[in-house]
Amino acid sequence: MVFKRGTSDWSIGLILTLAFLFVFITGIGDFTDVIEKKTFDLCSRISASSERNPDIELVVIGEDDLAEIGRFPWPRMWATDTREQRSWPNMSER
Repeated sequence: MVFKRGTSDWSIGLILTLAFLFVFITGIGDFTDVIEKKTFDLCSRISASSERNPDIELVVIGEDDLAEIGRFPWPRMWATDTREQRSWPNMSER
C-alpha cells in the first residue's frame, strides 16, 4: 500500500520504529511510566485486606526526635535498643 507518491510502506515503518526507539531511549514523552504506576496503585487497592496486621508497626520520627537523637545514620546499637524497647508498655501510648 502506498500512502503518497514515493512513500512506501517500509519507509513509514522505519520512521515509526525510529520514533519509538527515540522515545524509548531518551524517555521523552514516556507515557508507560504513568500507566505502570496507576496500574500498580489499582492492583494494590484491590488486593489489600481491610484488616491491619498486628506484626507491622509504624515508627514516626519527627523534627523534635531528630533534634534529640541526631540525623540518620544512627549507630546499630541504638537501633537494637529501640527495637527491644518497643515491647515496653509506655511505647504504645506515646
